[in-house]
Amino acid sequence: MGADALCPYLIWEQADAEEMGLKNLLSILGKGLEKVISTMGTHEIGGYGKYFASIGLCRHLAEIFETPNFCGSGHGGLTLVRLEEENRSRTAVARSREKQPVPVQFRLYPRIWKMVGAVAKMDETYADLSRLIRQLEGENPLAIRHLIDFRFQEELSVDPDEVDTTVGSHDLPILFSAMSFGSQGETPFRIYAEAARRLNIVCMNGEGGEIADMLGRYRENRGQQIASGRFGVNMDFLNSADFLEIKVGQGAKPGEGGHLPGFKVTAKIAAARNATPGVSLISPSNNHDIYSIEDLAQIVEELRTANPRARISVKVPAVAGIATIALGIAKAGADIITISGYDGGTGAARRHAIKFVGLPADIGVSEAHRALVEAGMRHKVEIWADGGARTAGMY
Repeated sequence: MGADALCPYLIWEQADAEEMGLKNLLSILGKGLEKVISTMGTHEIGGYGKYFASIGLCRHLAEIFETPNFCGSGHGGLTLVRLEEENRSRTAVARSREKQPVPVQFRLYPRIWKMVGAVAKMDETYADLSRLIRQLEGENPLAIRHLIDFRFQEELSVDPDEVDTTVGSHDLPILFSAMSFGSQGETPFRIYAEAARRLNIVCMNGEGGEIADMLGRYRENRGQQIASGRFGVNMDFLNSADFLEIKVGQGAKPGEGGHLPGFKVTAKIAAARNATPGVSLISPSNNHDIYSIEDLAQIVEELRTANPRARISVKVPAVAGIATIALGIAKAGADIITISGYDGGTGAARRHAIKFVGLPADIGVSEAHRALVEAGMRHKVEIWADGGARTAGMY
């Protein structure tokens, strides 16, 4: 309902003071839980726990919660002692009668917009922007990669002109991740495609249909996405690009479908998506016709039949079972596994999902790579990382 804070103690106290209050509260909470887990395809409440994973817990704490744990150990990570200290500190603040300021959550982008604008006007250099970002990330780490760095045996000096950054026929190992026409306006949608052509990189931006006059114009630098709902997918669409991506899920909202409100569905967006202007477009959670590796293999084969020239990618969220998922995708015959991290911003994800759901792409790539190597299948697929890495200061 738009609340900014929730106090469970007051909920129970208020319910206990009302006739039938506790019974009604339990009923409401149960329905809410069932609604949430149903979007993930869970049919039993007992299976809900399988979706939880943890990052940075000590081994003892991870064993208590029985969650898959990453980047923690017996010598480091969050411990019960530290949890107790944090709990007592928060309790002291909550019980205090003095007014307490609301902690300000660090956000990177509002702190760099001014310099980004200056770089765009060529009043500042990109190197200056990169240094600022590295400084802010060092002071306020937001991802695992902000806590680690390379350790060199000696100072390295490399001439940039001697470095080969090409990947296949493209000049750089970077790409624009998929964003739909509708979640972004027409101007940026066109700009991304043209920028990718000029940089000779890949732009996986054709999600949710393509603008008619752009079909085939950027073939070698363009990717088209086949997501739930199949909005805008037809033979012209499938044959307009050299990359086709099957979207099983997105890291910023794993287990949730997309929603484009009706007021955003303009005549041009509706035309690209074969829809009706002003009518909301809702994609089912995950890919609604993929229930097994056999189903995925069939869609891969169908796309190859439609466009034999295209390379087929499968986009999946970084989750605790990504190793097994990656092996399945490789066995299904895909050329590329795109692992989507939690920090890939999207206009169709709710705030709680962006903040609290999903794993970093760093973990997903590492787990998938290890599993494919052990299975002797690493040479069969490329691994791409999706989401969050928007600046040169991050890697």
